[in-house]
Amino acid sequence: MSKFKEFNVPGLHRAAKRKSREDKSVGFRGSLFGVSIHGIKDVLKNLDILEEAAKDAFAAAILDEAVRVMNESQTIVPVDLETLKESAVVKAPKTNKRPEATMSYNTRYALWQHEHHAGSEKNPGPRAGYLANPMRRAAKGMDRRLAKGTRKHAARGTRLSDLKTVRYK
Repeated sequence: MSKFKEFNVPGLHRAAKRKSREDKSVGFRGSLFGVSIHGIKDVLKNLDILEEAAKDAFAAAILDEAVRVMNESQTIVPVDLETLKESAVVKAPKTNKRPEATMSYNTRYALWQHEHHAGSEKNPGPRAGYLANPMRRAAKGMDRRLAKGTRKHAARGTRLSDLKTVRYK
């Protein structure tokens, strides 16, 4: 990739006086070392590949975190009608420019249930905010989990194209 070359300069490690035409001392000549880099295009290409792999790993970590939140939500979602619980979807990030996972329940009454269902934070059963509350709780420590997940997916070589939508049926 890169090669470093020491130039062959006479008097490399010793200072030598240089004389002008009038035999006056005008300074020293010499050099410590020089560098020649070959293959810089390959180095830059490899850096671009590493950057893309890191972005893919981060997108995979975001998907993991969204699935974790949805799994917690599944434990508290109202099950009066099974269709609400089974309509849960976590969509994988589509791009590295702005990686984001989407979590949703897809029924006509999902929003009404989310905002108005009877229950409270102290009630362990189904309650309002069955998606928002797990997301709020997940905020604590999310940065550490995303960093750990990014390292895990980078080591595995997870690509953006490997990420799939998760359906809860």
